[in-house]
Amino acid sequence: MSLTSYRAAPPRDHQLRNHYAPPFLKRKPSLCFIINTVSLIINLVISYFCLKYFGFYGAAIATLIAGAIGFTIWYFIMKKEIGMQLSKIGTYIFASYKDIYTNGLDFYRRINLRSQH
Repeated sequence: MSLTSYRAAPPRDHQLRNHYAPPFLKRKPSLCFIINTVSLIINLVISYFCLKYFGFYGAAIATLIAGAIGFTIWYFIMKKEIGMQLSKIGTYIFASYKDIYTNGLDFYRRINLRSQH
């Protein structure tokens, strides 16, 4: 698929924020905020105790544990909202990075075309 056919009409700057977001994120930005806040609080609490008992290695351990908990929370939310399957997470991640790269490259080319004129 060529970059020119990827998006028929690129969004205007004020539309860019929600243009590429999954549909449930457009409806429920507060849900994302709550999940990320809970993950942050979990990370801070676990970090405090792990730092106290394990030193600086405790921060790494706490981040790993909090990341796993955050991943689990996001997985169940995504499973409920869009039917995500655990066995296809690698495919979803690859598709997301491909989409980000393609859109970023397209954006970069548009910026360079504007600056050359």
